[in-house]
Amino acid sequence: MSYYNTNNETGSTLKISWDKTSKQKKLIYSIFADGSVFAPHQVEQILKSRYDVSYPLTSVRRAITDLTAENFLVKTDLMVNGNYGKKVHTWRLA
Repeated sequence: MSYYNTNNETGSTLKISWDKTSKQKKLIYSIFADGSVFAPHQVEQILKSRYDVSYPLTSVRRAITDLTAENFLVKTDLMVNGNYGKKVHTWRLA
């Protein structure tokens, strides 16, 4: 499950949240489909430019973490400059 129900949603509100996070995860996975390697902030930029959607960086990171835990993505040793001048890891298809 991709939605972490920390605010105790129920019923149709919870289902909508599950559906949204599932859609986010599928879209984020598709970005890696060509075998490229990306950091979370790069995925966020691709979502905006290619799909005209804006997800919070925390949601992008959550999706990448879930996809990694599900063995769809793997964290690489390749690091790139992040948004705040620090090196950040990248991910690729498993």
